[in-house]
Amino acid sequence: MIFTKQKYSWDCLIACICSLLEIDIETVPIKEKPLNADDFWKVILQWIGALGYGMIWEEDPERYSKLYPNAVFIGSGPSDMKDDEWHSVLYKNGEIIFNPSPRDYGVTYIDTLDIIVPLFVEK
Repeated sequence: MIFTKQKYSWDCLIACICSLLEIDIETVPIKEKPLNADDFWKVILQWIGALGYGMIWEEDPERYSKLYPNAVFIGSGPSDMKDDEWHSVLYKNGEIIFNPSPRDYGVTYIDTLDIIVPLFVEK
């Protein structure tokens, strides 16, 4: 795994995905923050879909951490710096193992897990 720091204030999730998939953040086709959350997720899912991956959201981080104790997930939750924003980190065994923030802000708690999964496309 390559730990990648985020480039912009809004791309912590992208940095986490790059870390997990060992992708250079400079090659990511997303160069500006999408206008809203729906557009943001659409762009993220199209990008990782083109790489052969999908994403599953899980709202019970403890359950999945216990089921897959050695797995690394993207944990997301409310930012400890901004009340109305969320932040993403890498999460394993119930602990944060990497924070992509160059300013070291983090999450107040892990609310959801974003799980990267390979897509098996029938040909």
